[in-house]
Amino acid sequence: MSVMEFDELKKIWDNQNNQIMYAIDEAALHRRIRAKRDHARLVTNVNEIGLLVVAVATGIILLIIGKGTFFTYLSVGAIWMVGLYVLWGRIQRQKRSKHFEQSMLGDLEEAISNIDNEIKRARTFVWWFLVPALLPALLNIAQAGGPWWKWLIIPVAVILSVPLVQWEMRRKHIPRRKHLEKLREKLLQNPADQLQV
Repeated sequence: MSVMEFDELKKIWDNQNNQIMYAIDEAALHRRIRAKRDHARLVTNVNEIGLLVVAVATGIILLIIGKGTFFTYLSVGAIWMVGLYVLWGRIQRQKRSKHFEQSMLGDLEEAISNIDNEIKRARTFVWWFLVPALLPALLNIAQAGGPWWKWLIIPVAVILSVPLVQWEMRRKHIPRRKHLEKLREKLLQNPADQLQV
C-alpha cells in the first residue's frame, strides 16, 4: 500500500464542528494490511514448499539414475539435508507467527517478518543451498567420470541461480519491506491503530 493509498483510506469529518480533520478508516486499512500479510505468507509458503519438493524429488531422481556409489548417496544426503533445513526453518517461522498480535500492527509485523525470512534466505542462498548441494554433485561427477556436458551444466546453473535469487531479493522483497516499514511508521504515529480486532 503506497502513501497515496493510505491517504485515500481517510474519511473527511465535519470541519465546521471543530472535530478532527480526518480519521483513518480502520476496517478498510486493516483489510489492506491483512491482504499484504496474506500475500507475504503465500510467497513464503510457496517458496518453502517448492524447495522441499525440489529437495525430495532431486534426491529420489539421484537414487534412481545414480550408480549407487558412496558419492551418489552423499549427494542425496546433502540435498535432503537442505530439505530438512528448509523444513526446520518453516516450522520455526510458523511458531513465530503465532506470537503476533491480532491487530493491524501485529498483522503488519507478521508480513514484515515473512519478508525478512525471504530476504535472509536469499542472502544466505549460496551457503545453505548451493555449497551443500554442489560439492557432493561435483565429487559424484568426478568419481563417475561424467561427460563434459555435466561439467558445463552445473557451473551454468550456479551462474544463473545466484543472480536470479539476488535479483528477486533486490527487486521484490526489499522494496516490499521498505513499503511496509513506511506504513508501520504511519500506523505508529496514529494512536487509533492500536485497536485490537
